[in-house]
Amino acid sequence: MKKIITISILCLLFMPVVLAQSKKYSKAEKNIFLDGDSYYVYGDFNTALTYFIQLESADESFKELYFKMAYAYMYLRKLDEAKKYFMKSQDYSVETNYYLAKIYLHQEKLDEAVKSILAYEKDWNSSNYKYAKEDIEFLKSQLANARLALQNPEKVNIENLGPAINTNADEYVPLIDASESQLIFTSKRISENNGLSPSGLPFEDVFVSYKSADGTWQDAIAIPGEINTEGNDACVGLSPNGEVLYVFRASENGYAGDIYESSKKDNKWTKPIVMSERINDFQSVEASASVAIDGSVLYFSSNRAGGYGGFDIYRSNKLPNGEWSWPKNLGPQINTAKNEDSPFLHPNGSSLYFSSEGHKNMGGYDIFKSELLEDGSWTKPMNLGSPTNTTADDIHFVISANEQRGYYSSEKEDGFGGQDIYLIDYLEKSLRQSVVRGKVVDENQIALHAEIKLVEKESGTLSGIHISNQNNGGFIFLVNPNVMYELTVQLDGFQLYKKTISYTTDELRAPQQLNIELIKMASE
Repeated sequence: MKKIITISILCLLFMPVVLAQSKKYSKAEKNIFLDGDSYYVYGDFNTALTYFIQLESADESFKELYFKMAYAYMYLRKLDEAKKYFMKSQDYSVETNYYLAKIYLHQEKLDEAVKSILAYEKDWNSSNYKYAKEDIEFLKSQLANARLALQNPEKVNIENLGPAINTNADEYVPLIDASESQLIFTSKRISENNGLSPSGLPFEDVFVSYKSADGTWQDAIAIPGEINTEGNDACVGLSPNGEVLYVFRASENGYAGDIYESSKKDNKWTKPIVMSERINDFQSVEASASVAIDGSVLYFSSNRAGGYGGFDIYRSNKLPNGEWSWPKNLGPQINTAKNEDSPFLHPNGSSLYFSSEGHKNMGGYDIFKSELLEDGSWTKPMNLGSPTNTTADDIHFVISANEQRGYYSSEKEDGFGGQDIYLIDYLEKSLRQSVVRGKVVDENQIALHAEIKLVEKESGTLSGIHISNQNNGGFIFLVNPNVMYELTVQLDGFQLYKKTISYTTDELRAPQQLNIELIKMASE
């Protein structure tokens, strides 16, 4: 699912349809306006604008028309057009200055945003203004946070992933496995097997790119298998081992949306299966998901009833019978009265990245990080700051296992068009945990479903227990540089495998692969 400037359209249902009386309108003009307004109230702003534009030259003082055109353009992220028409409709709605402040903030025009919100605040009263005093104060705090963050940016290198990934259409929701060997994302590009939606825009499809030996990304292709359909298909989560993909599809009831699960078999993705009712609530939208490295915990976002407001982040545990537990809200340390979305659990199982419109925010959605403590509580979310966060929407962020590279989507002037996918290289971060991939086979190179245990030799601390994939024998785990580990692999009917492993910092900057061959026990 794609996120844009989020201002509720529910208020549209209560806006009166009144034709300005500055001129006498023909019956045809009235019908054009009413037809356009019906699409506007429904939320189909693209179609509404095709009607409104026809009336623009009919009456230059038609303030209601200009206001609705401005709102439609704002929702469609055409902010320069939105500003132009909001300026033309200044006297129609008392909310105009509030919307202008939001747009100026989105465009990093902080001085203009301050002027607009102060003008809104000067005339504000509680009886006939849509936004409360708390909304005004929060927007003012966003402006202060933005100014401070922009003055103190972190040293990073931001790179557009180029034409192998990006097109003149929108590309967003980048997903990587823990070894960064594949990049899966959603795109609204026109392709051979992708048609147009009723609004005239291409449907969403899921694409994948594989990393070459030289570290570059190959040309993206439609993801193999049964993920893409004739409608919208969007990826929302990927397991660290790259074997389980979570996708979003609208519910049959038309006003909710669910998370589906697909598995990779023979390098193709199976037909997605809707997750259980414990994850997908019938009357809500479940927008994104992230799973632990061992598959035991699922974090997801939902706007179900009973939360703190809007979308919240929830956690569900895998039960011994293989089913998911009833989810638990992560609580007020993570969730706010605003929207929290796009959780990404680092492979270490304790670092949670997510996007929020609340907390200490500098505009739109910002990306935050929180750590899970031993007592089950969460640390205060930390804003990742500038330039990872901007005054626009920053969402669907994922980071490499060593936390040196992040991937996100953004709409920038130097891009290929629409939203592009970018790489953030955190130049000043020291190398932390890194991924080691492996494969367990027998003497005939047949994949085995074995238990892999990793223990730090010096401290005796158990670093993790992992199970190799029953289809291909693959597994992944995390190691720290310059630490010695004892690796044991066991499976009934085979000899116990033991090995001491350790990697330098330089070695972990390159992919590491362990190929383990188990020997069958001699029959008695």
